[in-house]
Amino acid sequence: MLQDLLRAPAAQEVVARLEPTAVSPSTTGLDDGSRPWLVVRLFRALKAYVAWHLSYYKLIARDARTPRTPKILLWSALVYAVSPIGLVPDIIPVVGYLDDVIIVPTLIMIAVKRVPPEVIIDCRLIMGIRRSLAAAGASTRER
Repeated sequence: MLQDLLRAPAAQEVVARLEPTAVSPSTTGLDDGSRPWLVVRLFRALKAYVAWHLSYYKLIARDARTPRTPKILLWSALVYAVSPIGLVPDIIPVVGYLDDVIIVPTLIMIAVKRVPPEVIIDCRLIMGIRRSLAAAGASTRER
């Protein structure tokens, strides 16, 4: 059945648009030395991603329907991430930061798995509404 849908003319047009095409740096405008701006865009996107997730986890932790254990795990993940004290000191070149990269996401995953699904759905809806309102506010500022 899926193969029949993919054989339809409209589906073939979509597939043709999705297929990768060869792109040269001159057509993308990357030859003119604009690569530093790509790094700036990457860091801005990373900043927005981290900010979104921090406020999402804060919503989960502050919700009254969230059990006590996930709240403790989320706040301990935050404290461990910003704390200069860790299991392995950050002075050690790779291993010092590697434990932060492993422990913090693990604590967050365990905490989110213990949160009731209704709380997660409500918090994601709230975050989606906030994002759409922020986008609407940004579009009105541009006018």
